[in-house]
Amino acid sequence: MKLFKTHFVLPQALIIPSLLGAWTWTPFLAEAQVLGRVVSESKACSKPAEVFVSQGRVNLFQIHVPLGSNFEVKLNPGNYQFVAVNEEGCIAEHRVQLGAKDLEEGRTQTYSGAGPTHLRLQMQPSDLQARLPFANRGPASIMSTQGTYSCMALGICPPSSLAPPGINSHVLRFPWTGPWWNTYGHLAYSNFGYPCAWGGWGCQSPLYPGGGSIALGKPNIYVEGPDTKNLHISLQENVNHHLMATSPAHMEKGWHFDLKGGRIVMQGGGEVPYLFYDSRGPIEAISSERGICGSKAAVIEEMTKGLVTLGFPARAVQDFREHWQARYPPMETCVYPVETQTMDKVAPVQANRPLEWTRVLFVAIPLEGEGPAPQALKRFLKPPSQKWTPRSRQLASSEPAENSLQAFEWGIAFPIF
Repeated sequence: MKLFKTHFVLPQALIIPSLLGAWTWTPFLAEAQVLGRVVSESKACSKPAEVFVSQGRVNLFQIHVPLGSNFEVKLNPGNYQFVAVNEEGCIAEHRVQLGAKDLEEGRTQTYSGAGPTHLRLQMQPSDLQARLPFANRGPASIMSTQGTYSCMALGICPPSSLAPPGINSHVLRFPWTGPWWNTYGHLAYSNFGYPCAWGGWGCQSPLYPGGGSIALGKPNIYVEGPDTKNLHISLQENVNHHLMATSPAHMEKGWHFDLKGGRIVMQGGGEVPYLFYDSRGPIEAISSERGICGSKAAVIEEMTKGLVTLGFPARAVQDFREHWQARYPPMETCVYPVETQTMDKVAPVQANRPLEWTRVLFVAIPLEGEGPAPQALKRFLKPPSQKWTPRSRQLASSEPAENSLQAFEWGIAFPIF
């Protein structure tokens, strides 16, 4: 039984016909770096934005960016759409053509190859009656966790004979619940119930830059402790670990910030709830001995309990549950947790001050896919010999917890081939 269909669009530049008539992958030799900032001059737009990076209706990245803050994303050459939306119904849109010669005037900007492409996403209130959906999207102003929308505004009204009994044909009710952006994402993107451009046995490698056979999805770093100035945290890239997206922008210099009243205040301006990144890393360091298996709901519940046992702050646990209930693939998986010591090998991190780190990455392996399983996954397809039972967190320092600087990091990784 196949549990899912392929959800991705292949850029033409990635595929060439071979002499034998079969399709073969042709990787790009270079990647483009985009540096974006989300801003607003309207009093109606004040809440943080979710930035979606896509090719057509295929969502590649989702990045949380407070107003005034910035983000960074690395992409293969191609055509991309950047859309920022927030809970107030504000929206900003920008199309970028990276590595291309011909530009559609007024709609795109080119990548010169010398430094990052700069984007400014100017948030504006959206008017449901005055604007058409952008690239087949429902406007941000219809976002609601209740799931009731005017299909006339969306341009997708069914014939009256197909309308549900007792419900007007111009009203549609969708089942998506959860965070406000969940409904918007399902209306906007064909693969939004998955964490990436999904197909085969995981994320589709040709659509993402870099190497490494696992895609680290949304590792969030939370920092807590007494007020502290001039903190610096940086993620280390090497042949096995490659950054794809960060917020705030990490670039090559890392994150510089102050900790004030439990808040991360960036030295370049802006306040963020956590430090975010997406990256690619190695699967070789991941053990297949301890894990948890089951349905989407079952493994999310086990992972959430594990974060509580490990001492993660309540807000970090809530963020985890909220995001992954919406973006975890709807299938049976086995999850292999990677804790601090191994995480330091998978995604090395450095800081200029002593920090009490608690890091956990859940490596999620689908139990069934399309086609033969990649060789690197085969050792994960049998049940783990032991169930993962996290130990309660113990501080290495003798200082009381409230007096020490603490960093908590969670993420979920998926295969990428």
